[in-house]
Amino acid sequence: MFPSESPYRIDQVMSSPWLMTLLFFSQVLFATCINWLAVRQKMSWWWLAVGFFCLVTTAFFALSSWGTSDVTKLNHYIDQFVVYLPREPFWWILAPFIKVLPYRMAAIHGLVATFFAVLAIFLSRCWRLPGWGGWWALLLLTSPFLRGFLQNAHTRQAWAVLLAVPLFLRASGFVEIRILPVLSSAVLALFSHLTAFPMLVLASMPASWQGIGSLARLPRLVKIGVFGLLVVVLTIFAQPIWLKLLDYTSQMNFFSSYSIQRPVLVSEVLLLVAVVLSCQRRKISWSVLKHCQASRTLLLYMLMFIIVQCGVRFEIYPQIVFRFADPIGLFLLLSVLRWFQLYSSNQMLLPLLLFSLMIWGKQLVDPVGLNCGFDDDFLCIPDRWPWQIVYY
Repeated sequence: MFPSESPYRIDQVMSSPWLMTLLFFSQVLFATCINWLAVRQKMSWWWLAVGFFCLVTTAFFALSSWGTSDVTKLNHYIDQFVVYLPREPFWWILAPFIKVLPYRMAAIHGLVATFFAVLAIFLSRCWRLPGWGGWWALLLLTSPFLRGFLQNAHTRQAWAVLLAVPLFLRASGFVEIRILPVLSSAVLALFSHLTAFPMLVLASMPASWQGIGSLARLPRLVKIGVFGLLVVVLTIFAQPIWLKLLDYTSQMNFFSSYSIQRPVLVSEVLLLVAVVLSCQRRKISWSVLKHCQASRTLLLYMLMFIIVQCGVRFEIYPQIVFRFADPIGLFLLLSVLRWFQLYSSNQMLLPLLLFSLMIWGKQLVDPVGLNCGFDDDFLCIPDRWPWQIVYY
């Protein structure tokens, strides 16, 4: 019988350090090619290198996520998505397509991880730094801030937060995006995961103060109308969230401590040191930072991430708080990319990137703690071809 509790993976898995190491170092190689070709302005070849980088990324994360609980569970329940995901119709519609993909939800996770890489490469093009696209992509893909999304295969939430990114980019002023694509993406997010509504609120926070100031200048009747509209939206979309929160509040049987583990803490220190050194090098004063939108956004999400860490460390509703670590971590990393790009200090991010790459390289070459077949570990790959897989 299929297990009723995690870990769900029971067979059809193996470890293959040489294969995963090869795929990972291929990503590093193509990131190097992206940088080299951009410097020499060979943009046709640059696009080719980006394409190969994305292909390797998809393969790496699709194979690596095969042994995780969420992928296994969703592969098992794929014919019953309407029952198990009643408020996520996006996945009902996608289910027939998922069933024909090799390794099913593992392939979807590989694609979602690739979208993280594409996001970083897209931003490098928008900010006229195409050579950094590959390195920024690796910074996101290997960051311990995003462990839940990428290594624990929280695919559905990761996809919903990606759909909230256009709103974040517009709210923070990082990229000019038209309102229609932003709203379309936000609506799709609401039908992709139950947590999408609070994630959209988090994404819009950089513009909150400006919005409050503008609202205060509106006529009284308009204010009442806006308030009424917000109440209706909260009633429609937030009700299932409150019910889920009440459910989480009443039970404390699971929460993740990834956000307070050593790799995250070291990354925070490296990030802080990089910011301080950049300010000294560029002679950026506090008064300049105070009036800089990118600096305020970076500080906002750093403080929110620290609040999440405190909630987990001191167990203040950790079963709820820890679920915000990855979304806030993503917005924090995007703010980091923008801040260092704005002050022409991208090279100061290299220690942070090298630290993440070293952690991944060590785990790939010499895997520690992998228990393929008996636990739901990342890097446990399929032990047979897609057409030989038996779905319970």
